[in-house]
Amino acid sequence: MKANLTNLSRRSFLAGGASSLLLAACAPALKQTALGSPVNVPLPGNKRLKVIFHFGKHATVEDAKEITPILEEFKPHVVCPEGAFATEEKARKWEDDWLNNRFAPADEYGGALAKSLILSRVKRIFLLERFNQAKSDTTRASWGVFINKSSDSDDAFYAGLPEKVLEHYDKAVDAMVKSSVSRELEMKRVLSNFYGQLVQRYPELSKEPEVRVVVNCGGAHTPVFKAARKMGFGEVQRKMKAPYYFSAFLVPMRMATFGKQRKRDKDTLAREVLNFHYGNLVSDKTKSSDANTNAFVNLATKKLGFDTLQRVSKAVSSHSNPRSNEAIELALKAEGVPVPQSKAEVHAFLEKKLGPRRFTRD
Repeated sequence: MKANLTNLSRRSFLAGGASSLLLAACAPALKQTALGSPVNVPLPGNKRLKVIFHFGKHATVEDAKEITPILEEFKPHVVCPEGAFATEEKARKWEDDWLNNRFAPADEYGGALAKSLILSRVKRIFLLERFNQAKSDTTRASWGVFINKSSDSDDAFYAGLPEKVLEHYDKAVDAMVKSSVSRELEMKRVLSNFYGQLVQRYPELSKEPEVRVVVNCGGAHTPVFKAARKMGFGEVQRKMKAPYYFSAFLVPMRMATFGKQRKRDKDTLAREVLNFHYGNLVSDKTKSSDANTNAFVNLATKKLGFDTLQRVSKAVSSHSNPRSNEAIELALKAEGVPVPQSKAEVHAFLEKKLGPRRFTRD
Protein backbone atom coordinates (compact mmCIF):
# COMPACT_ATOMS: atom_id res chain seq x y z
CA MET A 1 0.00 0.00 0.00
CA LYS A 2 1.49 3.28 -1.10
CA ALA A 3 1.09 6.08 1.40
CA ASN A 4 2.53 9.33 2.64
CA LEU A 5 2.26 11.24 5.88
CA THR A 6 -0.08 13.99 4.73
CA ASN A 7 -2.51 12.68 2.10
CA LEU A 8 -3.78 9.13 2.12
CA SER A 9 -6.74 8.46 -0.15
CA ARG A 10 -6.72 5.76 -2.81
CA ARG A 11 -2.96 5.79 -3.20
CA SER A 12 -3.04 7.85 -0.08
CA PHE A 13 -5.98 8.34 2.34
CA LEU A 14 -7.72 11.46 3.65
CA ALA A 15 -5.63 13.20 6.33
CA GLY A 16 -3.52 16.19 7.48
CA GLY A 17 -0.37 18.71 17.07
CA ALA A 18 -1.20 19.13 23.85
CA SER A 19 -1.09 20.93 26.90
CA SER A 20 -4.05 22.93 28.22
CA LEU A 21 -3.90 26.68 27.89
CA LEU A 22 -5.91 27.14 31.04
CA LEU A 23 -4.63 27.17 34.61
CA ALA A 24 -5.09 23.96 36.51
CA ALA A 25 -7.78 25.60 38.63
CA CYS A 26 -9.86 26.15 35.50
CA ALA A 27 -9.26 22.73 33.99
CA PRO A 28 -12.46 20.87 33.11
CA ALA A 29 -13.40 17.57 34.69
CA LEU A 30 -12.60 14.31 32.92
CA LYS A 31 -14.70 11.38 31.82
CA GLN A 32 -13.77 8.11 30.14
CA THR A 33 -14.39 7.39 26.45
CA ALA A 34 -15.35 3.99 25.06
CA LEU A 35 -11.62 3.43 24.51
CA GLY A 36 -10.79 4.19 28.13
CA SER A 37 -9.00 7.47 27.44
CA PRO A 38 -9.98 10.71 29.21
CA VAL A 39 -11.79 13.46 27.30
CA ASN A 40 -12.71 16.76 28.89
CA VAL A 41 -16.31 17.53 29.80
CA PRO A 42 -17.45 20.64 27.88
CA LEU A 43 -17.45 23.98 29.69
CA PRO A 44 -20.29 26.55 29.47
CA GLY A 45 -18.33 29.01 27.29
CA ASN A 46 -18.75 26.73 24.30
CA LYS A 47 -22.32 28.04 23.99
CA ARG A 48 -20.90 31.24 22.48
CA LEU A 49 -19.44 29.29 19.54
CA LYS A 50 -20.98 28.57 16.17
CA VAL A 51 -18.91 25.87 14.50
CA ILE A 52 -18.97 24.41 10.99
CA PHE A 53 -17.01 21.22 10.39
CA HIS A 54 -15.94 20.88 6.78
CA PHE A 55 -14.76 17.40 5.81
CA GLY A 56 -13.09 16.54 2.52
CA LYS A 57 -10.04 15.27 0.71
CA HIS A 58 -6.79 17.18 1.24
CA ALA A 59 -4.71 16.68 -1.91
CA THR A 60 -5.39 19.09 -4.77
CA VAL A 61 -6.19 22.73 -5.50
CA GLU A 62 -9.77 21.72 -6.27
CA ASP A 63 -10.07 20.04 -2.87
CA ALA A 64 -8.98 23.27 -1.18
CA LYS A 65 -11.52 25.34 -3.11
CA GLU A 66 -14.42 23.44 -1.52
CA ILE A 67 -14.11 25.53 1.62
CA THR A 68 -14.35 28.90 -0.17
CA PRO A 69 -18.18 29.21 -0.30
CA ILE A 70 -18.36 28.34 3.41
CA LEU A 71 -15.84 31.03 4.29
CA GLU A 72 -17.57 33.66 2.17
CA GLU A 73 -21.02 32.98 3.62
CA PHE A 74 -20.14 32.18 7.24
CA LYS A 75 -17.35 34.78 7.69
CA PRO A 76 -15.57 32.92 10.50
CA HIS A 77 -13.47 34.63 13.14
CA VAL A 78 -11.20 31.56 13.21
CA VAL A 79 -10.37 28.68 10.86
CA CYS A 80 -8.89 25.41 12.17
CA PRO A 81 -6.80 23.66 9.51
CA GLU A 82 -5.55 20.13 10.16
CA GLY A 83 -2.14 19.95 11.79
CA ALA A 84 -1.23 16.30 12.26
CA PHE A 85 0.92 15.57 15.35
CA ALA A 86 1.42 19.29 16.17
CA THR A 87 2.70 20.13 19.63
CA GLU A 88 1.45 23.18 21.53
CA GLU A 89 4.69 24.92 20.56
CA LYS A 90 4.35 24.03 16.87
CA ALA A 91 0.69 25.02 16.83
CA ARG A 92 1.49 28.45 18.26
CA LYS A 93 4.28 28.95 15.74
CA TRP A 94 1.97 28.19 12.81
CA GLU A 95 -0.68 30.48 14.25
CA ASP A 96 1.84 33.29 14.77
CA ASP A 97 3.22 32.79 11.27
CA TRP A 98 -0.28 33.23 9.89
CA LEU A 99 -0.87 36.39 11.90
CA ASN A 100 2.45 37.82 10.71
CA ASN A 101 2.16 36.75 7.04
CA ARG A 102 5.02 34.26 7.34
CA PHE A 103 2.94 31.17 6.58
CA ALA A 104 4.73 28.84 4.12
CA PRO A 105 2.47 26.04 2.76
CA ALA A 106 4.16 22.67 2.35
CA ASP A 107 2.24 21.48 -0.70
CA GLU A 108 -0.21 22.35 -3.48
CA TYR A 109 -3.26 21.80 -1.29
CA GLY A 110 -1.85 23.94 1.51
CA GLY A 111 -1.07 26.77 -0.87
CA ALA A 112 -4.58 26.75 -2.32
CA LEU A 113 -6.14 26.60 1.14
CA ALA A 114 -4.04 29.55 2.29
CA LYS A 115 -5.16 31.51 -0.76
CA SER A 116 -8.81 30.79 0.04
CA LEU A 117 -8.31 31.97 3.62
CA ILE A 118 -6.53 35.14 2.52
CA LEU A 119 -9.19 36.03 -0.05
CA SER A 120 -11.86 35.46 2.60
CA ARG A 121 -9.93 37.70 5.04
CA VAL A 122 -9.48 35.04 7.68
CA LYS A 123 -7.33 36.67 10.37
CA ARG A 124 -6.80 33.77 12.75
CA ILE A 125 -6.04 30.08 12.55
CA PHE A 126 -6.08 27.62 15.45
CA LEU A 127 -4.94 24.00 15.46
CA LEU A 128 -6.98 21.35 17.24
CA GLU A 129 -3.94 19.14 17.80
CA ARG A 130 -1.77 20.61 20.57
CA PHE A 131 0.04 17.59 21.96
CA ASN A 132 2.77 17.62 24.53
CA GLN A 133 6.05 16.57 22.93
CA ALA A 134 6.05 13.00 24.25
CA LYS A 135 2.52 12.27 23.03
CA SER A 136 3.22 13.88 19.66
CA ASP A 137 6.29 11.69 19.27
CA THR A 138 4.47 8.44 20.10
CA THR A 139 1.52 9.34 17.87
CA ARG A 140 3.82 10.18 14.97
CA ALA A 141 5.86 7.02 15.59
CA SER A 142 2.72 4.88 15.30
CA TRP A 143 1.99 6.53 11.98
CA GLY A 144 5.52 5.70 10.88
CA VAL A 145 4.94 2.04 11.74
CA PHE A 146 1.77 2.16 9.64
CA ILE A 147 3.73 3.49 6.66
CA ASN A 148 6.51 0.92 7.01
CA LYS A 149 4.26 -2.10 7.57
CA SER A 150 2.04 -0.98 4.68
CA SER A 151 5.12 -1.03 2.45
CA ASP A 152 6.03 -4.51 3.75
CA SER A 153 2.49 -5.69 2.96
CA ASP A 154 2.81 -4.29 -0.55
CA ASP A 155 6.12 -6.07 -1.10
CA ALA A 156 4.60 -9.36 0.05
CA PHE A 157 1.58 -8.88 -2.23
CA TYR A 158 3.74 -8.41 -5.31
CA ALA A 159 5.98 -11.32 -4.27
CA GLY A 160 3.03 -13.74 -4.08
CA LEU A 161 3.18 -14.26 -0.29
CA PRO A 162 -0.46 -13.84 0.83
CA GLU A 163 0.09 -14.96 4.45
CA LYS A 164 2.81 -12.33 4.84
CA VAL A 165 0.53 -9.77 3.17
CA LEU A 166 -2.01 -10.17 5.95
CA GLU A 167 0.59 -10.38 8.72
CA HIS A 168 2.09 -7.02 7.75
CA TYR A 169 -1.27 -5.46 6.88
CA ASP A 170 -2.74 -6.38 10.29
CA LYS A 171 0.18 -4.69 12.05
CA ALA A 172 -0.14 -1.67 9.75
CA VAL A 173 -3.81 -1.27 10.64
CA ASP A 174 -3.08 -1.60 14.36
CA ALA A 175 -0.57 1.24 14.08
CA MET A 176 -2.89 3.39 11.94
CA VAL A 177 -5.70 2.93 14.46
CA LYS A 178 -3.42 3.78 17.39
CA SER A 179 -2.21 6.98 15.74
CA SER A 180 -5.63 8.07 14.50
CA VAL A 181 -7.37 7.44 17.81
CA SER A 182 -4.68 9.47 19.59
CA ARG A 183 -5.16 12.37 17.18
CA GLU A 184 -8.94 12.38 17.47
CA LEU A 185 -8.85 12.15 21.26
CA GLU A 186 -6.60 15.21 21.24
CA MET A 187 -9.01 17.09 18.97
CA LYS A 188 -11.88 16.21 21.29
CA ARG A 189 -9.89 17.34 24.32
CA VAL A 190 -9.34 20.76 22.78
CA LEU A 191 -12.92 21.04 21.52
CA SER A 192 -14.36 20.29 24.97
CA ASN A 193 -13.06 23.68 26.17
CA PHE A 194 -12.84 25.24 22.74
CA TYR A 195 -14.11 28.68 23.70
CA GLY A 196 -11.72 28.92 26.65
CA GLN A 197 -8.77 27.92 24.47
CA LEU A 198 -9.70 30.36 21.71
CA VAL A 199 -10.10 33.39 23.96
CA GLN A 200 -6.88 32.51 25.79
CA ARG A 201 -5.11 32.48 22.44
CA TYR A 202 -6.99 35.45 20.96
CA PRO A 203 -8.29 37.61 23.86
CA GLU A 204 -10.13 40.02 21.55
CA LEU A 205 -12.63 37.24 20.79
CA SER A 206 -14.01 37.54 24.32
CA LYS A 207 -15.69 40.79 23.22
CA GLU A 208 -17.67 39.03 20.47
CA PRO A 209 -21.26 38.04 21.35
CA GLU A 210 -20.71 34.93 19.23
CA VAL A 211 -17.55 33.42 17.76
CA ARG A 212 -17.80 31.70 14.39
CA VAL A 213 -15.33 28.91 13.62
CA VAL A 214 -14.72 26.65 10.62
CA VAL A 215 -12.92 23.38 11.31
CA ASN A 216 -11.35 21.92 8.17
CA CYS A 217 -10.66 18.18 8.50
CA GLY A 218 -9.94 15.22 6.27
CA GLY A 219 -13.00 13.12 5.48
CA ALA A 220 -11.81 10.24 7.67
CA HIS A 221 -12.28 12.33 10.84
CA THR A 222 -16.07 12.62 10.86
CA PRO A 223 -16.24 10.93 14.32
CA VAL A 224 -14.93 14.24 15.70
CA PHE A 225 -18.14 15.92 14.53
CA LYS A 226 -20.26 13.31 16.28
CA ALA A 227 -18.42 14.06 19.53
CA ALA A 228 -18.66 17.80 18.93
CA ARG A 229 -22.46 17.66 18.93
CA LYS A 230 -22.19 16.85 22.66
CA MET A 231 -19.70 19.63 23.41
CA GLY A 232 -22.28 22.30 24.21
CA PHE A 233 -21.70 24.57 21.20
CA GLY A 234 -24.28 27.24 20.45
CA GLU A 235 -24.55 25.78 16.96
CA VAL A 236 -22.69 23.02 15.13
CA GLN A 237 -22.98 21.97 11.48
CA ARG A 238 -21.30 19.49 9.17
CA LYS A 239 -20.45 20.22 5.55
CA MET A 240 -19.14 17.57 3.15
CA LYS A 241 -19.86 16.20 -0.28
CA ALA A 242 -22.76 13.79 -0.13
CA PRO A 243 -23.19 10.97 -0.54
CA TYR A 244 -19.66 10.01 0.50
CA TYR A 245 -18.35 6.45 0.60
CA PHE A 246 -15.23 5.38 2.52
CA SER A 247 -12.95 2.61 1.29
CA ALA A 248 -12.90 -0.69 3.18
CA PHE A 249 -9.35 -0.22 4.40
CA LEU A 250 -10.45 2.93 6.29
CA VAL A 251 -13.21 1.06 8.12
CA PRO A 252 -10.96 -0.21 10.97
CA MET A 253 -9.80 3.32 11.78
CA ARG A 254 -13.33 4.70 11.77
CA MET A 255 -14.62 1.79 13.89
CA ALA A 256 -11.89 2.42 16.46
CA THR A 257 -12.59 6.14 16.72
CA PHE A 258 -16.27 5.26 17.30
CA GLY A 259 -15.13 2.90 20.09
CA LYS A 260 -15.78 -0.35 18.21
CA GLN A 261 -13.53 -3.35 17.59
CA ARG A 262 -12.44 -4.15 14.05
CA LYS A 263 -12.82 -7.55 12.41
CA ARG A 264 -9.54 -9.47 12.08
CA ASP A 265 -10.53 -12.72 10.35
CA LYS A 266 -8.51 -13.62 7.26
CA ASP A 267 -11.34 -13.01 4.79
CA THR A 268 -12.00 -9.49 6.11
CA LEU A 269 -8.32 -8.55 6.08
CA ALA A 270 -7.87 -10.00 2.59
CA ARG A 271 -10.90 -8.08 1.33
CA GLU A 272 -9.47 -4.83 2.70
CA VAL A 273 -6.12 -5.46 0.99
CA LEU A 274 -7.79 -6.32 -2.32
CA ASN A 275 -10.01 -3.27 -1.97
CA PHE A 276 -6.92 -1.07 -1.70
CA HIS A 277 -5.11 -2.47 -4.76
CA TYR A 278 -8.29 -2.71 -6.80
CA GLY A 279 -9.20 0.85 -5.84
CA ASN A 280 -5.84 2.14 -7.06
CA LEU A 281 -6.47 0.43 -10.40
CA VAL A 282 -10.02 1.80 -10.80
CA SER A 283 -8.92 5.30 -9.84
CA ASP A 284 -6.00 5.25 -12.30
CA LYS A 285 -8.06 3.91 -15.19
CA THR A 286 -11.24 5.95 -14.78
CA LYS A 287 -10.08 9.09 -12.91
CA SER A 288 -13.26 8.80 -10.85
CA SER A 289 -13.79 10.72 -7.61
CA ASP A 290 -12.74 9.02 -4.39
CA ALA A 291 -16.37 8.62 -3.34
CA ASN A 292 -17.40 6.90 -6.57
CA THR A 293 -14.26 4.77 -6.68
CA ASN A 294 -14.86 3.68 -3.09
CA ALA A 295 -18.53 2.88 -3.71
CA PHE A 296 -17.72 0.89 -6.86
CA VAL A 297 -14.87 -1.07 -5.29
CA ASN A 298 -16.72 -1.76 -2.02
CA LEU A 299 -19.62 -3.27 -3.93
CA ALA A 300 -17.43 -5.26 -6.33
CA THR A 301 -15.24 -6.77 -3.58
CA LYS A 302 -17.80 -7.53 -0.88
CA LYS A 303 -17.75 -11.30 -1.59
CA LEU A 304 -14.00 -11.64 -2.00
CA GLY A 305 -11.85 -13.26 0.67
CA PHE A 306 -8.51 -14.90 1.43
CA ASP A 307 -8.79 -17.51 -1.34
CA THR A 308 -9.11 -14.69 -3.88
CA LEU A 309 -6.15 -12.85 -2.38
CA GLN A 310 -4.02 -15.98 -2.65
CA ARG A 311 -4.78 -16.41 -6.34
CA VAL A 312 -4.50 -12.71 -7.21
CA SER A 313 -1.21 -12.27 -5.35
CA LYS A 314 0.30 -15.38 -6.99
CA ALA A 315 -0.85 -14.24 -10.45
CA VAL A 316 0.55 -10.73 -9.94
CA SER A 317 3.89 -12.09 -8.73
CA SER A 318 4.32 -14.20 -11.89
CA HIS A 319 3.75 -11.23 -14.22
CA SER A 320 6.83 -9.70 -15.89
CA ASN A 321 6.01 -6.39 -14.15
CA PRO A 322 4.18 -7.29 -10.91
CA ARG A 323 3.61 -3.68 -9.81
CA SER A 324 1.96 -2.62 -13.05
CA ASN A 325 -1.74 -1.92 -13.53
CA GLU A 326 -1.77 -4.62 -16.20
CA ALA A 327 -0.68 -7.26 -13.69
CA ILE A 328 -3.43 -6.51 -11.18
CA GLU A 329 -6.03 -6.02 -13.94
CA LEU A 330 -5.33 -9.42 -15.52
CA ALA A 331 -5.37 -11.12 -12.12
CA LEU A 332 -8.70 -9.54 -11.14
CA LYS A 333 -10.33 -10.28 -14.49
CA ALA A 334 -9.35 -13.92 -14.08
CA GLU A 335 -11.42 -13.85 -10.86
CA GLY A 336 -14.42 -12.38 -12.66
CA VAL A 337 -13.98 -8.97 -10.98
CA PRO A 338 -15.13 -6.13 -13.28
CA VAL A 339 -12.50 -3.56 -14.24
CA PRO A 340 -14.16 -0.37 -15.59
CA GLN A 341 -12.36 1.61 -18.27
CA SER A 342 -14.18 4.93 -17.88
CA LYS A 343 -16.23 7.11 -15.54
CA ALA A 344 -19.29 6.24 -17.62
CA GLU A 345 -18.89 2.57 -16.71
CA VAL A 346 -18.52 3.46 -13.05
CA HIS A 347 -21.66 5.63 -13.20
CA ALA A 348 -23.67 2.90 -14.94
CA PHE A 349 -22.62 0.32 -12.33
CA LEU A 350 -23.46 2.61 -9.41
CA GLU A 351 -26.77 3.68 -10.87
CA LYS A 352 -27.75 0.03 -11.22
CA LYS A 353 -26.56 -0.99 -7.75
CA LEU A 354 -27.38 2.13 -5.73
CA GLY A 355 -29.86 4.17 -7.73
CA PRO A 356 -29.32 7.61 -9.30
CA ARG A 357 -29.71 9.56 -6.05
CA ARG A 358 -27.10 7.69 -4.03
CA PHE A 359 -24.02 8.80 -5.95
CA THR A 360 -22.82 11.97 -7.65
CA ARG A 361 -21.75 12.02 -11.29
CA ASP A 362 -18.24 13.39 -11.52
